Parts: sequence; structure tokens; C-alpha cells
Amino acid sequence: MTRSPASASSSTTPPPPNSLAHACTAVDTRHNINNPIFIDAAYSYATWTGDTNFLALIIPRLRSALSFALSEFRVREYNCVFTPWLGHDGTSGISYEMHGTKHIRYGYGIGNNYYDLLPFGGKDAYATIYLYNALRKMAALEMSVAAHPEWRILPPPPALAPQQLLHIAHSLKSANTQFWNYTTGRFATLDFKNHTYDYGFVFLNCEAIACGFATPSQAESIIQWLEGSRIVTNDTSKGPDIYHWEFGPRATTRRNIDYYSYGWTHPELIPFGGQIQDGGAVLGFSYHDLISRLITRGPDNAWQRLQHILNWFDRVQSEGGYRAYYKDNDVHKRGSLQGGGTAGGLGLDCEFLESLLVPQIMLYGFLGFHPRMDGFALNPRLPSAWPSLYLQHLFPRRHPPCIRNLQLHLSYLANFRLSPNSSSPRYLRRLLLLSLRCLPFPPLPLHLCKTSSCTPPLSHRFAAPRRHHPPPTQKIGPIRPIRPISSTPTPPPYPPAIRPIRPIRPILSISPSPPKHASSSFNLFRHLQSTFFLE
Repeated sequence: MTRSPASASSSTTPPPPNSLAHACTAVDTRHNINNPIFIDAAYSYATWTGDTNFLALIIPRLRSALSFALSEFRVREYNCVFTPWLGHDGTSGISYEMHGTKHIRYGYGIGNNYYDLLPFGGKDAYATIYLYNALRKMAALEMSVAAHPEWRILPPPPALAPQQLLHIAHSLKSANTQFWNYTTGRFATLDFKNHTYDYGFVFLNCEAIACGFATPSQAESIIQWLEGSRIVTNDTSKGPDIYHWEFGPRATTRRNIDYYSYGWTHPELIPFGGQIQDGGAVLGFSYHDLISRLITRGPDNAWQRLQHILNWFDRVQSEGGYRAYYKDNDVHKRGSLQGGGTAGGLGLDCEFLESLLVPQIMLYGFLGFHPRMDGFALNPRLPSAWPSLYLQHLFPRRHPPCIRNLQLHLSYLANFRLSPNSSSPRYLRRLLLLSLRCLPFPPLPLHLCKTSSCTPPLSHRFAAPRRHHPPPTQKIGPIRPIRPISSTPTPPPYPPAIRPIRPIRPILSISPSPPKHASSSFNLFRHLQSTFFLE
């Protein structure tokens, strides 16, 4: 634990341990990330379904939740989430005297997020990242509302206008250096007295990159640490050992026996890696590692890491699944499983439903698919070894009239960036390499991203393949209805200069010959499939 000499003002100091509040109240188990997660979930549902009735019903609650978070956590004052609740000041529930005697600080170090044994709280880096993400998504919803008065949704109050939300998000990112540990070159978290706690929180740093909270230089420093090209001297796990569990990086890289909630009284009895929150790992959060690599190192690096996951999954399945593979339950061998009420170092099955995140790297990562209230955006980034990527059984609209099935087939040649002259016939011809088939036939706007971020609404709209290209000066309208696919489809009227796309292959057939990992990829995706995204 690294401590800084700064101290907080008296106005931010929580009540002392012997206060009446400690004596007469139950432990406050609220999580300061609940409101941002609520906004994130509502955004996902609204954009995937396009349900404007749902949006009209839920957006007043979203505004109320966001307003509460901004006020309660003094976001504008501190440019971060500051948690004022009793027991959530970011300090540990365990303390040690100089000669090593342990004391339990009852009521302190209460968890604030998924990693509920770790205190966080105080000036909470993890909650700040979640709020940053929620602000940007809420701004996107408000922009959609403003662009569609026919939805009859009242505008937000001036303090929650989309420009204001984006300004606050920008302020949070600009002030992220308060969480940056210049010694270790990664993000850490602070308590209410500005003491820094850095145990190599991999999950914190990967999500900072995935959400766009980290600057490019910060992201580069983080990835160098994870891939082992930069060694943090005081860490317990270094270099290749960070990926000791194969399916993903450890949750933390530095041994922790003194930064816990007051209820976790004997962390020293569990070896490093025997507890998820102290050197263990969760399969689902390999998704953030993959996204981070895609952003910083490109699609080839992310695909290489995914191949390691598929190799591991092949071995696990060949021995009968997770429980059989980890039957020894030994942290010094393959590892110990947590789940079903038993503590352990690895989170793979049972209550770890977040394992569903891993296959979504195909959709949100390599394909760059982002649903929107008025359609969807694409920012494809395919590995060089993939001639194409094909995903089917996507259901981005739930209520009639709806898209029953969206099939996307991307050629590697579609992996390009648009120029300002994106309406020229040359760019439209390249766009024809993107094949869209929608059943039945509601018009669905398509947006191709000009940058790596698809959060802000984009003005570019493209038409589906037509017999003739429109002139460069002609405004391009929404996608026209496309004939349903039948057993004997009629060839579409491609322009003479454009060759039709070859027949679509099954999911993950991504090389001219059967790829080495085709079967393992299919099994992993079948095993971890999401009913919302992959049928």
C-alpha cells in the first residue's frame, strides 16, 4: 500500500468509530456503482429493442438516478465519485500495529462493487469509471430524444442536457491523473484522505481502457505491464505469470493481506491465487482484456490472446468440463474453483454468469457492432488472418414491426476508415462488401464509424446495394428493404464492377481452410452463448 501525505478536510471526515451512528444502525451495504449500472442496462435494452415506449417510461428514472449520483457523490466538486457513506470511506477494515498485532475495524472497508471484499469507496476509481461510461451513454440517449420529437419525450433539465453530461464526462477523464500511480504506471484507488491503494488491480485498468477512460499513453503503459514488457518491481505476479490461469489475467498482481472489508479477517491464511480478489481470476472479465488489446495492440493481438483462451477451453472440455478439470481444487496446481457457496480463486461457472461476456468480443470487438436508438453503428476491426467474419441470429428489435433476423457478413476489405468524401462512388463500392440481410423489411439506418469510438451519434448514413450508385452530391437515404433469403435466392443486381460476395460460411469459419480452433471456438460460443446476442 502506497500512502501520500495529503489529507482530507474536516468536512469530508466520516463519523468516528464510537459515534451514535455506528451503535444504532445496521451496516450500510449500498454500492456506489448501482446507478451507473442501472443507466447502462437501460441503455442496452433501449438501443437493442428500439422500444421508444420503454424509453419514455424509463428516462425520467434514469435522469433521477443520474442526478442523485452527481449530487450524492459530489462529482462536480471532486471530479470523481466521492463516497460519503459511513463505512465506505475507502479505508481498510483491517489494521496492523507496528509490531504486527492485527485489529479489526468493525463497520469499515465495506465493499462498493462486484469485488465486495475490497473496500474501494472514498475517492473511488472504479465507480468513477462506471459513472464516466454512464454519462456518455445517457448523453447518447438524450441526443436521440432531441433528434426525434415524434417520440414525445420531454427534454431533460438544463443540468442534465447532453452537452452538460459530456462536459462532466470530459472533466472526469481529464482529472483521472488523481488515480494514476506514476511509480507503477497504472490506475489505483484512493480513500477519503487521498491515501493510495495499489495492488495491481487488473480489472480496474482493463475496464478503464475498454470504457475510454484511459488516455492513449496510460493505456499503453497498462498494456506494457500486462504483457510483461514492463515489470513492476514490488508486484507478486510479474511478466508471463500475470496470465498464469491461461483464460485471462489475474484480478490483482500484488499480494494483499491488509486491504479488506472488516468481515474478511484472515486473508493471510489463503495463498496468493486462492481467492479471486487476491491473485485469482474471473473468466468473464477476459472480455475487457481482449477489448483493451484490440484498442491498444490491434485485432491480430486480440485474436492471438483469444486463441490461448480457446486452447485452454479445449483441454478443459476434453477432461469433462470445469469441475472435472479443477477437481484437485489446489491453488498450487491448476487452481481452485469458486461457486455454489464455496470460496476459491477462479470464477468460471455457477453464479459467474458474466462468462457470457467472452464470446461478445466477436460482436462488440472485431465486428464493432453498436446498437443505437435509430439503427446501429459498425466499426469493424478484423484480424489479418480472417478473410471475413459472419454473425447471424442477431435480434436488435423486439417489438413489431421488428427485424426478426439480422445477418452480417464482413469482408476484410471492409476494414477501412472513411474520408470526408465518403459519399463518392469509390467508397460506396467498397461499402458493397458489407452484406446486410434483414427480415422482414423495416428501414434500418447504418452508420460506419470514422473513429474507434462509436459513442457520439454519426451523421453518415448509407444505402443498401442498388442497381446504380447515386451521384456524389445526392443525399443518401436509409437502407431500402431487402428481399428475404429463400432456398433459391435471386442474385441481387450488383454493379458490373463489383463481384458478388461469396456464399456465407457458418459462424467462425474465418480462413480458407478449416481453422485449427474452429471446433473449440464453436463449442465455446455454444457454451457461453447469450440469448440476447447469439442464438
